[in-house]
Amino acid sequence: NPDKSPELLLALGELYAELASASFYIDFETDRAIAENLTSLDYYKAYLDKRPEDTKQRFKYLAIDGDLGSMLYRNGQSDEAVARLERVTSELEALLVDNPDNVDFLYGLGRTQRMQSEVLLNTGHPQEAVDAATAGLATLEKIHALIPAETLAYWRGVTFAHWRRAFAWYKLGEPEKAVADYQAALALLDRRIVLDADDADAKESQAIYLGEMAYPLLDLGRMEEAEKSLLGATQWFQDRYEKSPDKGAYQRNMLVQNVQLHEFYNNWGGHEAERCFRLSELKRFNDIMEEAGTMLESDRPEMADFHRHAGRVPARHGRKEHAKQSAVSLHHAKVHKRQAGLLDNRVHHLPHRFFRHAGCQRPVLAQHDQLAIGQP
Repeated sequence: NPDKSPELLLALGELYAELASASFYIDFETDRAIAENLTSLDYYKAYLDKRPEDTKQRFKYLAIDGDLGSMLYRNGQSDEAVARLERVTSELEALLVDNPDNVDFLYGLGRTQRMQSEVLLNTGHPQEAVDAATAGLATLEKIHALIPAETLAYWRGVTFAHWRRAFAWYKLGEPEKAVADYQAALALLDRRIVLDADDADAKESQAIYLGEMAYPLLDLGRMEEAEKSLLGATQWFQDRYEKSPDKGAYQRNMLVQNVQLHEFYNNWGGHEAERCFRLSELKRFNDIMEEAGTMLESDRPEMADFHRHAGRVPARHGRKEHAKQSAVSLHHAKVHKRQAGLLDNRVHHLPHRFFRHAGCQRPVLAQHDQLAIGQP
């Protein structure tokens, strides 16, 4: 409506951007989020037609446009997502030609490059994902040259870029480079935690990165380091679960961690007590989730396949592929979907013969402190 004032257009654009964010991140309603995002972009574009000199709102417009790329990807529209993120990146780069010191545009570019890296990696383009993350780090260095003070936003950006590039290196078969990037990201998180011991975001990221770093360490044959990495991640998820045991997401975290640890010990060999303990924990959390109705339908086929094959992979260091496929696929499965209405009330219990088939006569009651982080 051409009669709307610039102030009203901007307010409506901001409102629909907030609605889209809530629909996407809180309600997990991707279709609705996309529609609200597009409406927001329409209002922002109408505002910028009237106020083309407002670089701050142009930055926000492009940031919302980049968010749409992530939404499209989560909605299964991968080609559209890649194309949109490429266009947003190009527009920000063009704006920086005339405004090379505009920190908003630089932050927007770095953020979009990190989003590009994630989408490219998950659509089967690991080399392009590495390139996008590397470009994102270069953009952040330009920001650091303009603003030498290391802000939290800067640290977060660098951390995310290293994290996304790390997994891309892993997918490219470059485990040493992957470990180096994970360690760089973890070092920044350690600095954040030293400054703020209550930084929950940093601690959660630390657990996620530790869990992922175990895979390239496993490829490098650094088994003790991989074990320490996995156990460190598991301890954080365990502590969080014990504080809120009824949360389905926290139950699932524990399910995933025990799948990873079971496959790790099964692959390593010579750690039957630890392997069987993780198998018993896996069964326990499987039952908890089935009884509570929190098991995701997308996980149930993975779990059924895992139950069929657990314990039957030869425990030789050279046979890692089954372990990685089972644990990685579950660890990186989509979790951002609504659980309501997806599940029935049936309860599925694994029979005791499952443990016999897996090489464990019964669930082993190992002590948690025997598997604490830092133990050899």
